Amino acid sequence: ELDKRITGGSPSALSKPIAVRVVGSFYQKASSAKAKGDWGQAIEYARKVLIADPGHPGAQSIVADARTQAKDMFLRGYQSKDNNPDEAMNYFKQVLQMTPKDDEYHQKAKAHLDALKQ
Repeated sequence: ELDKRITGGSPSALSKPIAVRVVGSFYQKASSAKAKGDWGQAIEYARKVLIADPGHPGAQSIVADARTQAKDMFLRGYQSKDNNPDEAMNYFKQVLQMTPKDDEYHQKAKAHLDALKQ
């Protein structure tokens, strides 16, 4: 980001090798977090990869998988909110960690979580 600000929006020739290393490192961390089931960390690292390389197929896949996982967790929380509110709150909290604030499931999970806390 700093390089792009200095050069007026386009990356310099010197930043390419650094960007490749940074993308590789963050993608490896994202893949590892995904394998462990730590979707919050996986999505965070994948987003960093996509900032540096918007077309990165592996990071795009992790983001898509996380979105699918967030939807599944939201539905589990929604189904259990009446019978087991504590479990539902746990699912909704996980959805909040996995999704950006402008995401549909983030907003819905937050609304249900707020309702359960009352």
